[in-house]
Amino acid sequence: MQIISLFSMLATLLLYILCIRISSRIILKVGLRWKTCILFSILIFLLFIPMSIMSKMALIRLPYIVSVLIGAFIHLGFGALYFSKIGNSQDGMRLGYTTGLKITALGMALLGITVIILLGLIYLLNYTTIWHLRK
Repeated sequence: MQIISLFSMLATLLLYILCIRISSRIILKVGLRWKTCILFSILIFLLFIPMSIMSKMALIRLPYIVSVLIGAFIHLGFGALYFSKIGNSQDGMRLGYTTGLKITALGMALLGITVIILLGLIYLLNYTTIWHLRK
């Protein structure tokens, strides 16, 4: 069970790296370097690991929607700060907070859409397989 959890975490990390790279390509017309996208994704995962451990250990008792909103706010703020300092535009100028916020928000949206589609496909395949096995 732990191997499956580790595999899903690694797959999500790789998918998020790709989503950040695609979102930077869409917003900037020139993508950020892979190194920048990989480092940002790893930092986000390292930032949220202690938060998930604390919620699993019941050290923090918040309603689910509140914790999701707080997590999204921290994620967007960290992305805006990170890309404003690290990223460069086509002109060689710093990106700024708003562009970093746009890249992070679009990356999160792409990841969310991709995960919803993949989960829908898994559900559909599982449902149709069970349905055919019953006949």
